Amino acid sequence: MLEARPAGHPPVAVTHHADSVADACHGAVRKLEHVLETQYGRAWHHKGGETIRRMSTRAETD
Repeated sequence: MLEARPAGHPPVAVTHHADSVADACHGAVRKLEHVLETQYGRAWHHKGGETIRRMSTRAETD
């Protein structure tokens, strides 16, 4: 079981069962990464990413 405590947000915990402790840790890390990206990735990348309106056209770069 792993838990992350992002600042200003509630804690997030994941559990992964495996045959060895190392495999369980690796699986839990992958799950935690996925959960954090799903929950907070969109919020962090909401503004500032490339959009059609902000993309430079080829004529502007030449």
